Amino acid sequence: PCPAPSEGELSDVILGGTDGGPVPAVKVLLAARSPVFRRMFLGSFMESSAEVVPVGYPTAVVRYVVEFCYTADVSLPAQCST
Repeated sequence: PCPAPSEGELSDVILGGTDGGPVPAVKVLLAARSPVFRRMFLGSFMESSAEVVPVGYPTAVVRYVVEFCYTADVSLPAQCST
């Protein structure tokens, strides 16, 4: 599989976690993998044109979601895999 873009490389949106952390992402990759992101970025929502999109989850969770959208896999810390 192709590697995910590195932090910020080619990103066109910043997803903001509830704790204020930024998660750079690529809209088309998220939209291709998730119907929620597809509606968010391709619909008539304000997020479709926003450069920074607040997301209602902590930054770590948002990073895992983005990682899953990019790779169809996620690397959870040992304490989360029970």
